[in-house]
Amino acid sequence: VGCLLAELLGMQQESVPDCKDRGPLFPGKSCYPLSASADGGGGLRQEQLSVIFDVIGTPAQEDLHLVGDPNVAEYLRRLPP
Repeated sequence: VGCLLAELLGMQQESVPDCKDRGPLFPGKSCYPLSASADGGGGLRQEQLSVIFDVIGTPAQEDLHLVGDPNVAEYLRRLPP
């Protein structure tokens, strides 16, 4: 939620006067599981979760049991640390 708020505030004219300097906080090309393939054809570097995890780090293995969907947990398990 904090990242969404930061992105919204960053799009306001009061925050960044020149519209050419405004942009998303975590730009990405695809997002699992909404994309057709895991990397959306754009490579893992542009995959939305990878862009976010580059900043905040990937979930710890011991936390993956908290993920409700086993397919998502397996996907996260395969991401590089």
